Amino acid sequence: MPFVSQVRGRPVFDADGARVGVLRDLVITTEVPYPPVLSIVVGGDKGEFSVPWRDVASVTPKGAALRRRYNASAYRPPSEDDDLVWLGRDVMDRQIVDTEGVKLVRVNDVALTPLNDEMRVAGVDATTAGLLRRVGLGRLAGRRPGRLIDWEQVDIGPALSELHLRVPYDRLRRMHPADIASIVSQMSPGEAADVLEALDDETAARAMAELPEEKQAVVLSAMEPEEAADVLDEMDPDEAADVLGDLTEERAQELMELMAPEAASEVRELLAYPEDTAGGLMNSGPVAVAEEATIGDAVEAVRTARAEGDEAGEVYVLDEEGRLAGALSLLVLLTTPADTGVALVMERGLRTVRTADPEEEVARTMVHYGLLTVPVVDDEGRLKGAVRIGDVIDLFAPRVWHGRPRRQRE
Repeated sequence: MPFVSQVRGRPVFDADGARVGVLRDLVITTEVPYPPVLSIVVGGDKGEFSVPWRDVASVTPKGAALRRRYNASAYRPPSEDDDLVWLGRDVMDRQIVDTEGVKLVRVNDVALTPLNDEMRVAGVDATTAGLLRRVGLGRLAGRRPGRLIDWEQVDIGPALSELHLRVPYDRLRRMHPADIASIVSQMSPGEAADVLEALDDETAARAMAELPEEKQAVVLSAMEPEEAADVLDEMDPDEAADVLGDLTEERAQELMELMAPEAASEVRELLAYPEDTAGGLMNSGPVAVAEEATIGDAVEAVRTARAEGDEAGEVYVLDEEGRLAGALSLLVLLTTPADTGVALVMERGLRTVRTADPEEEVARTMVHYGLLTVPVVDDEGRLKGAVRIGDVIDLFAPRVWHGRPRRQRE
């Protein structure tokens, strides 16, 4: 199995054995799996020229051989077609997404494999062995190459090179948002913005929510305003408010004006609360029904919330003044006849927190009482939102899981 580093710079001979130049590069297109080499680029006395693969007899670490006698007039300068990829120039040293290992790696070498009369790309080498081979110290890496990343597990996209290589992001889209965030967090803000813009809005929003806090704002700022607003629309209001709160006031206002009116209104309401309080932590859209509603009404409210992409851990019940009267678990909704009044089966005497309560008090309440969700009320007892256990975990997890401190608050 030859590598690109082993064949570049090697002599090229024609059918008569005359040396016609040195092999500069190998050209492929990325539109097919394990793409074949379409042509080689040869550096001759009068500049570079392209030789189609049909005229190439062999390419080995000892050199390349042509099938016929060299005739300068038969070959043209290399094409600069955007659909074509030069393995040495465009792929070597580039950052790529290893979709199997779920990480961003740098290409140290490219593995080739002969197949019938073709030479195909087998994979990439991101190991130290590949780097040693590049600098002529391949003997130090041993006979066996390091672990190769199968070409089918590689995504090369516009965010990962300046050459806009045409490989779809299908595999990246199928990754878990946390894995996408892990990859994106290693990129520059501009590269990360390009990746998120290439994904659908829902996937991009979920990946954005998984990014470290200090990365979210800079990536959002690097995105096109309309694209950034679309992503914010898909995020939970509390998460969108956290990101916008880290932007300049001018940029945050610009994006909220581009957001859907209802989503922007929810975010503005949350931004009015200090970030380190229950009001700043809460999601402002919990599912709620009136006290005179039935179980059927509550189930329909949950269906509507799910259709809109909202999570519903439980359904809150409000009195006519909007004060929190009780709650219905999903188990109650599933086991109670639809025509039953919610007031007859709701849980009363709920543990609550107030909008101005510090985040530490919210966490203490949830941990002490084993709550997955805690409702947030104002001083009059009106329901304003709810804090989920995931929001509380995020208060402490970054220091342990992401190796970073929480953002310092003024």
